[in-house]
Amino acid sequence: MKSRLVFIDLLRGWATIVMIEVHVFNAFIIPAFKETGWFGVLNYVNGLVAPSFLFVAGFVFVIASQRKLEEFRTFGKAFRRQLGRIGLIYVIAYGLHLPFFSFSRTIHETMESGWLQFYQADILHCIALGLPGPYSDQKGCCLPVVPDSPRVGGGAHCAAHLGR
Repeated sequence: MKSRLVFIDLLRGWATIVMIEVHVFNAFIIPAFKETGWFGVLNYVNGLVAPSFLFVAGFVFVIASQRKLEEFRTFGKAFRRQLGRIGLIYVIAYGLHLPFFSFSRTIHETMESGWLQFYQADILHCIALGLPGPYSDQKGCCLPVVPDSPRVGGGAHCAAHLGR
């Protein structure tokens, strides 16, 4: 039986519950309540959800990657499978931003505002961008994991090199 890290499960559960609360509450809140003092505190707590998801995704990725480190170093099957999962996250992230549920309508009827909405980044984009970080070198290229590397990697590392 695999040992589980309970604090990660608890953080994941908390983030899921608060994410549901954020969306339900913001959909049904009376605008007058946004003027009250407690709304600022609630809004602050709600702002912790996205960073929590990023932390959990990165932490779980590192834990899972340690078991398959050699396959990642040699670009083996596990590495290719992980790249496929990251690609799936990108597909879902952009799919949720499609202006229409029809590819034909999206291509032919989307106005500029629809394309701007499509290219907006959210938490799924950040997770997908950050996951390959530990495999990138200083030039932003994907490399196998180097043992005892002082580099941490992550989304900020990749984002810093996107313009180069």
